[in-house]
Amino acid sequence: MGKYNGPPEDCGGPAGYKEVLYSLKHPEEPLKEWLEWLGEGYDPNDLKPGKLNKALANRPK
Repeated sequence: MGKYNGPPEDCGGPAGYKEVLYSLKHPEEPLKEWLEWLGEGYDPNDLKPGKLNKALANRPK
């Protein structure tokens, strides 16, 4: 089971996700445009196991 929510779609891969996480922790920094892009409500700590399990069950095999 995972511990954290996955990165948002189209964030730019691991490097972009690292910037997203940094921006969430430091909203006063120059990378704040990520906060505008994310919008309200994204929480990297909000893992929804039911949603994850459903997505994994429906993936192509």
